[in-house]
Amino acid sequence: MTRFLLYFFVNAAALCGCIHSAPVPDEVKSSAPGFGSSKSRPDGQALVFPAGVNIQGKPQWDENCSKQPGHRILGSGPVRFCIQFSNTTHAPVLVTIPAGTAFISAYTDSPNVLIVKEIKTSIPAESMQTIQVMAYSVNEDRKSASKTFETSPVWTSHDGFSELLGLLAEKKINAEDYAGEIPPGEITQLVQVSVYEIAHTGNLSAKSHEKLLELPGR
Repeated sequence: MTRFLLYFFVNAAALCGCIHSAPVPDEVKSSAPGFGSSKSRPDGQALVFPAGVNIQGKPQWDENCSKQPGHRILGSGPVRFCIQFSNTTHAPVLVTIPAGTAFISAYTDSPNVLIVKEIKTSIPAESMQTIQVMAYSVNEDRKSASKTFETSPVWTSHDGFSELLGLLAEKKINAEDYAGEIPPGEITQLVQVSVYEIAHTGNLSAKSHEKLLELPGR
């Protein structure tokens, strides 16, 4: 009888919603704020551009950006967006976006992205230049097609990416390594899997490490 009553009360409580399973925190699948399933803002130092150089508007995907004067495709990754730089000085200025730079999504349902290999571009004197950047998502579960980012990217302090960035520094993964053409898809896919591994767990798997070593060198 006692066992029957216990069974009755447990099931009655479940039916009325009195028993709840513990919620799974977002950070369980996140190795740092803003990475993996985290909805927090990524940590890092604001990227400072040379004097006289600024980003105009918000970096975002625009189908018309490829028609802008001086348009270039730079970087590597499945996420593409455009950045418009202005140079108010009387001389060309070299702009560097270092490996480890994160562009923060303006919306939490679309991914933050990471630059995994240094990007460089020269902005002509007293001119504007639009570049199309390719980068890697750090939030696998964010599926929105919106690609709009905050004006100020950050250089992330995520220690887990040190190994990956070091491995890729001398590998041919950027559009610049392929005469401005989009890098081969198998390279992009391998690097994206590696980025997701670190974003979720904080570590690069031994299998991915081995495959990354096989990528063509510069």
